[in-house]
Order: sequence, then C-alpha cells, then structure tokens
Amino acid sequence: MSLLLGEVEGSFFFGGVEDCKAVNRYTGMRLWGHYNTVATLVKLLVEKGFVSYRTFGNTYRYEAKITEKEYKGSTIGQIVSQYFDNSYTKVVSQFIEDEKIDLEELKQLIAQIEQGKTDRKS
Repeated sequence: MSLLLGEVEGSFFFGGVEDCKAVNRYTGMRLWGHYNTVATLVKLLVEKGFVSYRTFGNTYRYEAKITEKEYKGSTIGQIVSQYFDNSYTKVVSQFIEDEKIDLEELKQLIAQIEQGKTDRKS
C-alpha cells in the first residue's frame, strides 16, 4: 500500500491513499511528496522530541511538542553558546560590526533591558 503524508488544521498524518482521498474530500487537506523522504524527516523530528504522534488505525497523526517561541529560544541559545562563547554582548557587537543593527534599534534594546529590570524589582 502506498502511504502519503497529509495535513489537517496544522496536524500531520500518514495514511493510505484511500484514507488521504477521503480526508481530502471532507477537509480540503493538502497531500505532500514521496513517502520515504517525508517519513525520514518526520522520524527525525520525533526522535529529537520536536514532534509527537498518535495512531488511528493505519494512520498516524503528528503534532508539534514545542512552540515556535521555545524552538527559537533554544536555537538562539545554542548559536550564542557555540559561536559567541555564550556572550550575548558578542552577538550584539557582531551585529554592530556587520551593520545589521542601527543606533535606534540599539537604543530600543537598552530601553527593553532597563524596563525588564524595573519590572523584576516591582
């Protein structure tokens, strides 16, 4: 039996072609690429803890286990640790050097930091 990956309201699932066609008729879901390619990618996401799944007969429903904000925070932390000796000051300095941040944006960051310190004291 050929298997396909589909999406319904942000959740992904694997199922047989007939299952996917039935879901498509009722939901307007989109179907994607070759099973082996998608299955490998989804398996890696499950192994890394980014995605969970539930089984419904011969169909698997996949859902994100972490939010986009959590993922971004974790990824940024890893980059800062690996490339900037765990120094966010070095990150900002790199942005200034590369002209990726201007003086006005830097002032906004300083204001956010000062506001955060004020909020924590309250």
